Amino acid sequence: MPICWRASKKWSRNRRLRTLLFGRAGSVRGYQLHQVSNRDMPSKNMFETDPNAPADMISMNGYIIDGKIHAHMTLATPDHAIGGHLEPGTEVFTFAIVTIGVMKDGVDFSHLDDKTYR
Repeated sequence: MPICWRASKKWSRNRRLRTLLFGRAGSVRGYQLHQVSNRDMPSKNMFETDPNAPADMISMNGYIIDGKIHAHMTLATPDHAIGGHLEPGTEVFTFAIVTIGVMKDGVDFSHLDDKTYR
């Protein structure tokens, strides 16, 4: 598992935190992201992968709840910008600056990833 994904999973698991939010900046050696590819439920994912494309991490936000990562990332190359959900296959190159906000106990995010909850 590449560094960006592995480090996030290891950090959250080792601290046994229930909820947290984070942001990043830095660069990657390659990436794998997914985007939603349709307009009707259930949603379908389209994967964009380039393991050999260096890029700058412009931003990232999202959450980790009970060890599950849901992160949206924006990357930039000299030719274009790309965004999507962070997937295994994204490896840090120079560094990754990480900002984390730990939420208070009792915050209810139980429906955050529930696509049927409205």
